[in-house]
Amino acid sequence: MPAVVAASFAARLPLSMMGLATILFVQARSGSIAVAGFSVAAFSLTAALLAPVRGRLVDRRGIRGGLLPLSLAHAGATAALLAVAGMPAADPMFVAVAALGGATAPPVNAAMRALWSSLVEPERRDSAYALETVLQEVAFLAGPLVTGLLISLVSTSAPIVVAACLTALGGALFAAQPAAAKLPREARRSRLAIHHPGVRVLIASLALGAVAAGVLEVAIPAFSQRHGTAASAGLLISVMSAASLVGGVWYGARRWHLSPAMRFIGASAVAIVGYGITLLAASTVQMAAGLVVFGFTLSPLLAAVYSILDEVAPRGSAVESVTWITTASAGGAALGAFLSGIVIDRGGIGSALGVGLAAMAMATAIAVLWRGHLGATVRTGKAGPNPASGVGSVSAANPS
Repeated sequence: MPAVVAASFAARLPLSMMGLATILFVQARSGSIAVAGFSVAAFSLTAALLAPVRGRLVDRRGIRGGLLPLSLAHAGATAALLAVAGMPAADPMFVAVAALGGATAPPVNAAMRALWSSLVEPERRDSAYALETVLQEVAFLAGPLVTGLLISLVSTSAPIVVAACLTALGGALFAAQPAAAKLPREARRSRLAIHHPGVRVLIASLALGAVAAGVLEVAIPAFSQRHGTAASAGLLISVMSAASLVGGVWYGARRWHLSPAMRFIGASAVAIVGYGITLLAASTVQMAAGLVVFGFTLSPLLAAVYSILDEVAPRGSAVESVTWITTASAGGAALGAFLSGIVIDRGGIGSALGVGLAAMAMATAIAVLWRGHLGATVRTGKAGPNPASGVGSVSAANPS
C-alpha cells in the first residue's frame, strides 16, 4: 500500500505545480502578464469542465487503460509549452497549449480515492479518505514551493521540464502498481454519476461552499493590506492550510459513529462559525482565528464527501463522481473570486465576506434540507459498501 500511495503522490504533485509554473514561464517568454493569465485561465477552465469526461474514461478503462494515456498526453502538452516559446506567434499558442494541458490533466486524486475502497476494509475507509485529503493538501503546498525553488535555482523553464517528466513518470509508476488493477470498472451501460440525486445535492452544496472559499482568495490579501502588510496574506493562507491538515489528521484518527451525511452537515455548520469570525475580524490575529476554524473543517468535510459517495454514487462511477465534485468546487471558487473582487471595490471587504458567509450558509442548508439523498443519516452497526454504487467493492462494480 505505501508504494501505491507514493506513486499517486508523485503523479499528482506536478498538477499542483502547473498554475504557478505556467504563469511565470509564459510571462517571462511572452513579456505579457495578460497572456500568462489567459493561459492559466484556459488550463483551469478545460481542466474543470472536462473533468467528468476524463473521470468516466478512467472508470471505463481503469488506471492503466485510462489514466496512464491521459498522463502521457498531459506530459506532452506540458512539454509543448517549451516548444511554443520559440514560435513567431507564440502568444495564442501558449493559450491553446495550456488549454490542451488542462483538458488532458489526469484525475489522479479521483482515481486514488476510488482505489481506497478496494484497498482497505469498510471500517478503515474514513481514515483512508482523511489521509487522501491530507495528501492533497500536502501536494497543494509542496507544488508551488518546488516551483519557486526550481525557478530561483535554475530558470523559469525548469518547473515545466520537471512537471512534464514527473507527470509521465508518476503516471507510469502509479499504473504499474499491482493495486492499480483493483480499481472498480464501469459496467457498459452504467448511469452518469450526476443522475443520482445525492451526487447533485453534493455538487450544489460544494459549489456554494467553494464560492465562500473563492471569496477568501481575494478578501484575505485585501484584508492584509488594510490591517497589516501585504506579506501577511501569505501567512494567513498558510494558517488556513495548516488547520486543514490538522483537521484531516484529527478526522482520520477517530472512529466515527455518525453517518457520513451528518459529518458533512456538521463540518459545514462549523465552517459557518469560522466564516462568521472572519466577517467580524478587526485585526490579523482575529482573522487568523476565523481561518483556523474554517480551515479545520475543510479536510473533514471532503473526507465525509468521499464516504457519502460510497453510498450514493451510481455503479461504476467511482472516479467520475469525484470529478464532478472537482468541477463544482473549481467553478464555485472561480465565481467566488470574481464576485469578491467586484463587491470589495463597491462595498468593501466586509460586504464580500458577507457574500461568502451567505454562500456557506446556503451550502449547509441544502445539505440539511436534502440530507435524505446523502445516504443513511443514522448508522446502525458496521458500515459496508453499497452494492449499487460500484464504489465499495470490486466485484460489485466489475461483473466480468
